[in-house]
Amino acid sequence: MDHAIHPVLDTDLKTYEIAEQVGYSNVRRFVDAFRDAYEFSPMDYRKLHGGR
Repeated sequence: MDHAIHPVLDTDLKTYEIAEQVGYSNVRRFVDAFRDAYEFSPMDYRKLHGGR
């Protein structure tokens, strides 16, 4: 999940695009794994931490 933080905060990529970049073929599994690691979905995390 550490590799997902940069694109979540520093790019305008969609969730499915980030999931593919970090090796997930299933966006739902990526979102669930991200939420397990950071307590928020990738887009909620982006909003909370001032990402793009």
